[in-house]
Amino acid sequence: MSSVNASKKVDYDGKASNLLKNAVMPVDFRFQTQVGGAVGYVAAEVAISWLFRRFMRYERMGLVSLARIHALSVPLIGGLQAPVESNHPLGYEAPMMDQFKAGAKGIPGLMAAVYVDQTIRVGLHKPTIRMNDLIPMSIAKIITRPLISMLYEYLPNAFINGLDTIEYMQKVQRANSRIISKDDVEFRERWS
Repeated sequence: MSSVNASKKVDYDGKASNLLKNAVMPVDFRFQTQVGGAVGYVAAEVAISWLFRRFMRYERMGLVSLARIHALSVPLIGGLQAPVESNHPLGYEAPMMDQFKAGAKGIPGLMAAVYVDQTIRVGLHKPTIRMNDLIPMSIAKIITRPLISMLYEYLPNAFINGLDTIEYMQKVQRANSRIISKDDVEFRERWS
């Protein structure tokens, strides 16, 4: 998070445990940097997922459906990645293997987003996730992070600030999550 202007960071402390505020944070138009980061990241995930489906001959899914699911996953990622270790402190400038790990940590948020999307469309139901839908979206979730990491130094500052703001938001959500381990360093820093 080297390029985020500290004076423009949003104070998420105390808000990260509130589900409704978490859902709105990535698209809160009062804070344009995080909206830009969320929109750019979701657009990259959607493009990769759509291309992967096309080339691997998976069942096609509309761009709007893909965008809706990937956008719903953004506010869920931070809290649901609490049981695993935190992302590398260098963020998008971390080593490539850490980028793949950070991308994979978004899969639980993606699965929750699929369920939320289905619930919005059909009402409360028993969770069902089709592997033909989950595999391409998960691969897109895993691959997007390293690809953006490779392009990071060439991206416009506004987009970099947005990505770093989303990263910070997810870090705070992770630290405030109720499923974080009591042995976790961030938990001890936050609650001691």
